[in-house]
Amino acid sequence: MSEAVDWNRGLRTLPPGQWHYLMVDGSRWQGVERRLYDIEETPVYANLFFGTDFASVADVGPLLIAVDQNSRILGDFVQSKAIEESGYLVSSDTALDTLAEQFRHFILARHPLGYDLMLRFADPAVVHALLGADGAASLSSFWGSIKAVAIPDSLKGQWIHLDAPDHQGAVEKDKVKTVELTDPLIDQMEHVDRRRLVVEQVQHIDAFFPNRSQQTPRLQLVESLEYLCSQALSNGYTSKRALTHWANVYGYIGMPNTTDIPLHSIYRHLFERQDDPETAAYQAAVTAQEQVKDSDMEQSGSAV
Repeated sequence: MSEAVDWNRGLRTLPPGQWHYLMVDGSRWQGVERRLYDIEETPVYANLFFGTDFASVADVGPLLIAVDQNSRILGDFVQSKAIEESGYLVSSDTALDTLAEQFRHFILARHPLGYDLMLRFADPAVVHALLGADGAASLSSFWGSIKAVAIPDSLKGQWIHLDAPDHQGAVEKDKVKTVELTDPLIDQMEHVDRRRLVVEQVQHIDAFFPNRSQQTPRLQLVESLEYLCSQALSNGYTSKRALTHWANVYGYIGMPNTTDIPLHSIYRHLFERQDDPETAAYQAAVTAQEQVKDSDMEQSGSAV
């Protein structure tokens, strides 16, 4: 049976007193700036899109917020937003304005094919990919004056603590004018996108199928949905709606052993390419729902 993750307890296992900043993904935590003023009278933070070409969309921009171990803002994040992977903790002795400029340098990065793309470094999974990999699959210059990060991983239900390999020092714009991404880094970003699909399906099960969520060991739940997403994407079910329909199938009837899945009357469609994948996934979800209803009726009848 799944147990609720105690993010506060997990945070207490990390080195104490070293977390100076909270990086928040404004696209995940909607209305976060208003929320800051609800929690504290004078929050100290920087919106990283201010002063850039993205100022017009600053309401969904990344925020760098000064915190300490007694911060109510930090407590609110850990209590309600860590599970949503809406941000991560940063250890750095650098002043807020200086550190904000360091982060702004990485808003745009150069793809190996020569065009610029936005680097979503406020996403915990992205920063984990940037800093947690080795060699060409990492972006070591991102560390700059950062000493450590603590990243919430909702799939594992734990904090991931990464230390800088050595003291990098602040990024100097004149020294590093363009952030260059490598092919291995691009592969890492694609993996992050696939992982996000699984996170969303897990959140869907948590929200709409609480019994399935609570009665299934967390690792088993995650692995089942990873498998389901992988098979669905491989067979043309690429829209979020189609993937959600397959998550509904899992929510209604669970998942048999992997060796039995291709033969299952409902799941076999997961392994077949369809002319209209969304409709096929929807029909599978409806059939699964009807199967549950029929089973409930039979149980009710037998109990009479």
